[in-house]
Amino acid sequence: MVHSTQIYNAMVKRYEAEMADAEAKLNILIYSPQLLPEHLDITGEIDKLLHKYVECGEKLATFKRKYGKSN
Repeated sequence: MVHSTQIYNAMVKRYEAEMADAEAKLNILIYSPQLLPEHLDITGEIDKLLHKYVECGEKLATFKRKYGKSN
């Protein structure tokens, strides 16, 4: 049982960390444009990061619903 709890916690942290990473990068792109290189495809990068954020949020919600502590 200890191993399953550790795995569960690790997966939750993984998805939360990926979401936090994407959110931090989105905030930089949106609120600190002076830090961006000129050749960066800003809208493309924002789209990729937003997709990653949403995807990880959906994975996290699904994982918690399917394997959460109530199951």
